[in-house]
Amino acid sequence: MLHAHTMRVLHNTCRALIPAGAAGIKTLSAEEVVAAAAARRKDSTNSHLVAMYSSYHGGIITDPGLMALPVDDHMANRGHGMFDTGGFADGRFYRLDAHVERILRNAGRAQIPHTFTKEGLIDIIVETVKSTGLKDGSVRYFLTAGHGGFSWTPDECVEAGFYCIVIDGSAATGRAVPQVKDLALEKEFTAQTRFLRPQFLAQTKSNNYLLNVMIAMESKAKGGAGYGIWVDEDDLVIEGAVCSVVFVTDELELITPRTGFERTALGGK
Repeated sequence: MLHAHTMRVLHNTCRALIPAGAAGIKTLSAEEVVAAAAARRKDSTNSHLVAMYSSYHGGIITDPGLMALPVDDHMANRGHGMFDTGGFADGRFYRLDAHVERILRNAGRAQIPHTFTKEGLIDIIVETVKSTGLKDGSVRYFLTAGHGGFSWTPDECVEAGFYCIVIDGSAATGRAVPQVKDLALEKEFTAQTRFLRPQFLAQTKSNNYLLNVMIAMESKAKGGAGYGIWVDEDDLVIEGAVCSVVFVTDELELITPRTGFERTALGGK
């Protein structure tokens, strides 16, 4: 029960509803939404997005303007979703099985109820890539708690969602897929800000990448390539924003940081 004083404060701070259209914002028809999305994509750098499988729509979408997910998907409004990536070259995937196993393992850690299987997801990914005719590129895919509302629990979600995006490797960079001989050294910086994640989030490859973004932005602000070197409170190296860190000793030994096994999402076995 609210006191009269509280009611007066609420009344004084509430804004009256403005009549529809008075603020100059129009209500769009379905046709106008599609047209606006197409116009936006014409000037976008995401012209390298060539196909998207959406379990929500039940098939493959080839218009980048329509490659979207519902705003009430819990990955969008609660971060309750996993993602993974993979590359393919000359028509062959690199460790696809291991990556799909990892997204399913992480979905289990996040207690996302779903009926997807490893074989089923691999079929979806392969068929989506085959629909493009590409031989070189990458895929990025998401397994989410699904759409249904804005609650903090997934009880309202209708069903889990799966989305797979195919990216043209050459169009994304404006050049052919680089060869080993063309690779060059990149300047990087150790992040001075200690953005540390709880162990559960560090070991679960979820869509929560805000801290990774902050590390990358700090690197770019210093003139780095935008990967950054992530260190913990004891100045021990963990990883980069979106990559692993390894060291090659004078004895040509390849060494990985021990902290990486405790504070990163492990790859597939």
